[in-house]
Amino acid sequence: MMARLLVLFIVIGMMTSCEKDPDIRYQALLDAEFVIPTNLNTLETHYFTIENVPTFFFQNAHLHNVDTSSILDIKAAKGLLRATFNDADYDFIERIVVNVYSNKNPRKKEMYYLDFVPLSTDKELRMLSSTTNLKGTLDSELVTIEVGIKLRRYAPGNIRSKLEFGYAVF
Repeated sequence: MMARLLVLFIVIGMMTSCEKDPDIRYQALLDAEFVIPTNLNTLETHYFTIENVPTFFFQNAHLHNVDTSSILDIKAAKGLLRATFNDADYDFIERIVVNVYSNKNPRKKEMYYLDFVPLSTDKELRMLSSTTNLKGTLDSELVTIEVGIKLRRYAPGNIRSKLEFGYAVF
């Protein structure tokens, strides 16, 4: 009797807790460039600010026939750091975080992070997307992106880097 009651509660709990995730209405892919200089120390986290990065939010919404007032959520999609002109290996980076803010919403919100960068990154560094709701920030035409990097060792030279990122609209 007790076992049947337990099974019944588990089944009811599973059925009532399952919700369908909202469908992605569209995704946008963007990029921004910055330079990692060679003279950075390994003791502190260094921040690189990339200002006036266009999001093309309203153009993408119009292109995909999405009413901007019906948007529920905006989440970070793909996040990737890649060298633009040389074959740099990003194994000198220990930790990375990417934040975003706008004039409309000056509070920084995390988009991407990677707390433990592997020792073999090759020519690109794939980051994990944060689960932060970016609505109110990425729905601005221009945003400011802040890349924070903590070094494991000195950078091998000035590395011109491209941050390839995107957002998903729900």
